[in-house]
Amino acid sequence: MENFAEITALIADRATLFRHGLVGLLKEHRPGWSCAEASVLDEVRAHLSVEPVDLVLLDLQFAGAPAAVDLRRLRELFPAQKIMVFADSDDRATILDCLAAGANGYILKSTTMNQLLRAMEIVLSGGVFAPAALTGVPQPVNVVREPEASPLLAHLTDRQIEVFRLLS
Repeated sequence: MENFAEITALIADRATLFRHGLVGLLKEHRPGWSCAEASVLDEVRAHLSVEPVDLVLLDLQFAGAPAAVDLRRLRELFPAQKIMVFADSDDRATILDCLAAGANGYILKSTTMNQLLRAMEIVLSGGVFAPAALTGVPQPVNVVREPEASPLLAHLTDRQIEVFRLLS
């Protein structure tokens, strides 16, 4: 297992109380981690342009636009950035849209702190994290890496493609 003693995370959520609470919990459970905060997408872009972070935690409804739109914008500007979406929704289509738009992970806000930390470590290790809600649905996930088949899928990493295939 990799050493995650010193990680920098950017918490991006419109809700000040939620951001402060998550930062406090992360610092409590991982004292060596540092956290920055952003309340609008422009702050995320500005921060990443000046000071890279190991992981961005992005609220699903962050800028009022669908998360996939925000993810695509961030992916275009910061193609190597690790990004996890956190949300209240366990809707399968929403999760798949976020992963297809470039999220390295998707976690529910109702998760436990231990589950959040484990999901973050999976993403930081280069993996893709998706909630059990995605795998609990009998409908198969079909992923084809042909840009003409779906322009969204062209942006998936090999690992994301592998995860989708394992889910099908």
